Amino acid sequence: MKSLECSVIVDEKREVLIQLPGDIPLGRHRLLVTVDVPKLKSSPDPLEGFPTIRLGYWPEGLSLSREDLYGDDGR
Repeated sequence: MKSLECSVIVDEKREVLIQLPGDIPLGRHRLLVTVDVPKLKSSPDPLEGFPTIRLGYWPEGLSLSREDLYGDDGR
């Protein structure tokens, strides 16, 4: 097995022409192509720099059930 590395330009038809060295024998071969695709830059966090208020921990035993929040009439 022989490894070759080269830079190529991909055209609009997604075609690439590769010129192999003269020491590659004629005949059927298996060709492995690896495409190194650059990673997209991650978008910045939209909430970065958003002001926050820290009020500490919730009181122990705090109930946020519907009945406790709205009372008997459900509102």
